[in-house]
Amino acid sequence: MRLEGGVAIVALQGSASMDQVGGLRERLLSLAEPVAARIILDLSHLAFINSAGLGAIIAAHQSALAHAGDLRIASPQPAVQRLLRLTRIGQTVPIHPSLEAARRALAAAPG
Repeated sequence: MRLEGGVAIVALQGSASMDQVGGLRERLLSLAEPVAARIILDLSHLAFINSAGLGAIIAAHQSALAHAGDLRIASPQPAVQRLLRLTRIGQTVPIHPSLEAARRALAAAPG
């Protein structure tokens, strides 16, 4: 995780499978809990994510919103993008084609 201009950029890499999801969920929720936290999940190097990983993203998004914050997804790989589309997560969590597009959208968002 790195902080850029008040935005936490979390880069997920490899595979978000069962053995990694517990830590991922706790890490994302801890980032989403401060008031007005702004988070971008950079999925440009994530090859696979399972349903528990998707659940962690949704939980963190809901927590961020509950604390007047925001969470965005950036740069999903094609296989992950297909899964996000199939599960309709984009109807809940904004998905952007690039990290820069996600930054611009957060900068333009109210709050």
